[in-house]
Amino acid sequence: AYVFAKENYAALRYPSGKSYLIHALEVAVNFVRFYNYTFTDREMPSDLPIVACLLHDLDTDLLRSTFKRGHIIGRAKLDVGGLLSWIEIMNQIVNLPYLLSPASAHGAYNYMNMVLQLSGSPELMLAVFAERIVSLEDVLEKQRDYLVSELQELYIPLAERLGLHLVSSELADWLF
Repeated sequence: AYVFAKENYAALRYPSGKSYLIHALEVAVNFVRFYNYTFTDREMPSDLPIVACLLHDLDTDLLRSTFKRGHIIGRAKLDVGGLLSWIEIMNQIVNLPYLLSPASAHGAYNYMNMVLQLSGSPELMLAVFAERIVSLEDVLEKQRDYLVSELQELYIPLAERLGLHLVSSELADWLF
């Protein structure tokens, strides 16, 4: 998965100048840290979340056609349909427009419920939290303001609501 990501992210850069590969690796590393904070008593059941974090910025049509040819998986035996589903849901959540005002607490609560329903698993939410943190560094200043408000109004309270206090405090630390 890493080699495939490296080949396909090679020329891609964020406005900050950071390569897409570095972004994807940071998302994967943060996911593993969050997973270890959250599930201290169990190992990760599969490599699927890490592979999804590595490949989340690639076009799903490219992934679908590559997986059909069987060029990517290597030693890991992943459920290809599950991987594509994970990436699509993760991207749906990350790309949901968050247009609520700070005074709209009830709307934020409904938005959190929608995000939780879309995610369907705690592991996927951890991947979304990891992606949001890494994205703070990779966006332009005007986009950063939007992302900061999204973290403050949605993702930090959502992590608290899920009992992920270490994750929520790390999300808050990244704001400053």
